[in-house]
Amino acid sequence: MSIRLYALTAFTAAMSISTYSLGDLNDLYVTNSNGQVYHVDGNTLQATEAVQLQGAETINEILYLGNGQLVANLSFGMAVYDFNTQSQTSIFSSQTEFGIPGSFTYTSGLAQRSNGDVYFAVNVLADQPNSQYYGVSYNLNTNTATQLADVPGVALIDHHELSSGQMLTASYNEQSVTVFNPDSGVVDATYSIGLSIASFVQSNDAIYFLTQAGELHTFDPTDGSSAFYGSISGVSGSFIGATIPAPSSLVLLGTSLFTATRRQRR
Repeated sequence: MSIRLYALTAFTAAMSISTYSLGDLNDLYVTNSNGQVYHVDGNTLQATEAVQLQGAETINEILYLGNGQLVANLSFGMAVYDFNTQSQTSIFSSQTEFGIPGSFTYTSGLAQRSNGDVYFAVNVLADQPNSQYYGVSYNLNTNTATQLADVPGVALIDHHELSSGQMLTASYNEQSVTVFNPDSGVVDATYSIGLSIASFVQSNDAIYFLTQAGELHTFDPTDGSSAFYGSISGVSGSFIGATIPAPSSLVLLGTSLFTATRRQRR
């Protein structure tokens, strides 16, 4: 999701699917509708459960930021899971942070921005004309939110920032992907996908989307074309989110997982 990445393993696979082969994709994390987070081998697409997030029955996306930090959008709040301490900390309540009196407020999607902020959508449901649906750029270091332009579409699932600064957003109801400017809200293109997208990830300059059935497809934002890549196995329930660790976090992440595994076996 949203940052350029390097492989966690050096293995390759000979199996070819469409015009891509297993082994082109870096290792990733995925989560299901129960908030169980799985580590997925990019070569085999086999998933192994890594952690169970707390209070995650309404989870809609995850994002690995580095330094062992995994951000989870829980719809009615945001939390960070720390692989180093194996602890989960709440960042904010969606209603408290963005709601207005008499409103019902939730957040959706996560994308890493080039400036280090996290992008997501805020939906404030209230009496018209107070209802709002806009993007937010959130600085996790200062816990400050910057409201951006209205987001296009409805029932948005996830977002992904392109190198141009444009944003991809996926709509579950409409099974479509929209390319737009997060600062102005201007829409550049909307592509009908015909699949229920759960999340975007980027690996080695290639963009993929993950469906709720666990299928990975490559995606070209210039023309909306896609190609089946492979199916993830070993995950129970429907897929909700996915993320790929940043290069600088790989060594620390490996150490954290090794420590967690040792503690669990004691």
